[in-house]
Amino acid sequence: DPAADDPAADDPAYVIFTSGSTGRPKGVVVTHRNLVHENDARRAVYGPPRGPTLSAHAFAFDAAAACTYWALTGGGALVLLDADERRDPAVLRARIAEHGVRTLDVPPALYRLLLDGDPSPLRSLRTVIVGGEAVSPSLARTHRARLGDARLFDEYGPTETTVFSTVHEVGGGDADGSGDAIPIGRPIHRTRARICDAAGRLVVRGAMGELWLAGAGVSAGYLRRPEQTAAAFVEHPALGRTYRTGDRARWDGGGRLAFLGREDAQIQVQGHRVELREVEAALEALAGVARAAVVPRRTDGETRLHAYLVPLADAELKPSALRDALRSTLPAPMRPSTFTRIDALPLGPSGKVDVARLPPPSPIPEAPVSHWRHEPRTQAEDVLARAFRDALGTAPASVHDSFFDLGGTSLSAVRVLAALHRELGVRVPLSAFVRAPSIAGLADRLHREELLDEEPLVVVVHEGRDRPPFWLVHPVGGHVVFAERIAARWSPDQPLYGIQARGLDGRRPPIRDMDTMADLYVRLIRRAQPTGPYFVGGPSQGGLVALEIAQRLRAQGETVGMLAMLDCWAPGWEPRRVGPVRHVLDHLDALRDLSWRERLEYLQARWRRRLDRMQSEWMEYRIGDEADRGPIYDTLREVERANEELADAYTPRPYPGRIHLFRAVKVPRSPGLRFDDPTLGWSRWAKGGVVVVEIDSAHHTMLDEPGVDLVARQLEHHLRRAQARAAGDQ
Repeated sequence: DPAADDPAADDPAYVIFTSGSTGRPKGVVVTHRNLVHENDARRAVYGPPRGPTLSAHAFAFDAAAACTYWALTGGGALVLLDADERRDPAVLRARIAEHGVRTLDVPPALYRLLLDGDPSPLRSLRTVIVGGEAVSPSLARTHRARLGDARLFDEYGPTETTVFSTVHEVGGGDADGSGDAIPIGRPIHRTRARICDAAGRLVVRGAMGELWLAGAGVSAGYLRRPEQTAAAFVEHPALGRTYRTGDRARWDGGGRLAFLGREDAQIQVQGHRVELREVEAALEALAGVARAAVVPRRTDGETRLHAYLVPLADAELKPSALRDALRSTLPAPMRPSTFTRIDALPLGPSGKVDVARLPPPSPIPEAPVSHWRHEPRTQAEDVLARAFRDALGTAPASVHDSFFDLGGTSLSAVRVLAALHRELGVRVPLSAFVRAPSIAGLADRLHREELLDEEPLVVVVHEGRDRPPFWLVHPVGGHVVFAERIAARWSPDQPLYGIQARGLDGRRPPIRDMDTMADLYVRLIRRAQPTGPYFVGGPSQGGLVALEIAQRLRAQGETVGMLAMLDCWAPGWEPRRVGPVRHVLDHLDALRDLSWRERLEYLQARWRRRLDRMQSEWMEYRIGDEADRGPIYDTLREVERANEELADAYTPRPYPGRIHLFRAVKVPRSPGLRFDDPTLGWSRWAKGGVVVVEIDSAHHTMLDEPGVDLVARQLEHHLRRAQARAAGDQ
């Protein structure tokens, strides 16, 4: 019973979903007993937390839960990062240095990128835990060379056995090896491991078989899947309740387990378990696809999926359409990087696809070859083509193919930019991928030497047609990387222009006062759009700048058809403070489920600091995709500080028009505070009233999925109405 005050040991603690062999995800039911066991095991291996702990895993990944409980129940400090900060190695490196992180839990591919950069911000680390993917000897060598004072541990464990079941401390012998992966180690306490044949019999020591795990970590099974639970969770006469992992393994000469792959088609992608048949089923459900086969390939520490498609009759397969369709059915780690058209899938004697006979991936071009040149034409394009191929594991079909559509991530993008800097001596910010995410686009920027001058402050995110553009002003971070996510969800006829802050390229200092900024932005807007009506807006601090832009356009006799603010607080407005009795009751509610020791620590040492940090983070807006190396990150922080100073010093004037406020309804849990003014203080300033549009999201996730989908649809809806009103008034 979720409402029970005192849950029993075998009651569910949480349900986490993992890929299913039938094409449907399975919910693994983890009990309180499982979770307590995992926490005790982590203490037994690593001891109590000493200093701040940071998990670089996504919060939906079970490794993040393990790190969280270990840190907090052990009285340690936990450093929390948003999704963009976790993905960007430069930002992550800076956060580790800023907080003096001692324990880092990180996917192997991301840890490799952290070690590739300047190691000095990592000097505080004493324990590094990697898991979710195989760990190579080369990563061990790099760790030993660059961060030899820190201990490195490799964890292994399926979700069904509660986060981790074996662990191995990586030593010098592992770093000296030349095999594909280092061992996954020995079982943790209260866990037993056996290597069995298909009938469950022990194999000869050193022989390969299926890894079976038993002990206190074995979960309750799959939610509402009794048949699958019975197949995977068995009663072993010697071990008791046992989970058949489906992983192939063997004991090595040192008494450690060596991981040898899967018995079935399940693999690890970006730390997530992926069932290939589930991906194939999603592909075969698409219009025009008769058969599909999905093959994983590992490149530079990252696993990518490549799809081979047999079309129906003469169906035209367009990669962009395939990717758009898969976004609604598959999460990002399960979407293929490339699509190769094939007349028929090669089959073996058993009727299964013969993977060895599949040709190398040959991505389907987006349009006929005659529409453009596909091969690199310049040295810059050639360098980029090789960097794309190295980062993606396959060559793009065209120099016009988008890096991100081909499966590129912010991590692999850093590798491309590093290669560009190494071979051409040109440093390109990661933001360049937003406006030109292709070989041809990036090379064109280099040939025109745009990056040698000040970056343009006006970014044409989407040209559109017929309608007046919507002008989106940058938030405190200074850039408009997120604007692409909004434009992708708008109608093709709606233009979207972004304004980014001066100083992002490090060539000119950032603007530090609102008058200078608003005057400049109004000139830029009127240069691109000489006459109104004007439609402007911005997230967080960008809403304040948009307000001042609207004031100045009106003062010049122009029409402002819409002023939109995305979760922007009015200057001077604060959440309502409740009385001391209600404040105390809020604290009691927060403390209710804690032990007496935890309650004492909460009250004596942590509450004030956590509340201050939470309120500070609430007021900030950061998307870290701009940063790729230390100097660039320093530039971005300078821009951010300038924008913070500018916002703090700003006092608005009453605005004669209407404000559209898109408000995030998921607010921080803050004892003693109530966020009960739906206008966030703007009713005092907007003489034409405030239209409040509620977005089921938190402040920091409004422009990430799924929040950005709600924002984009609602913003376009109200924009269309505002455009119609403005047209009727003229």
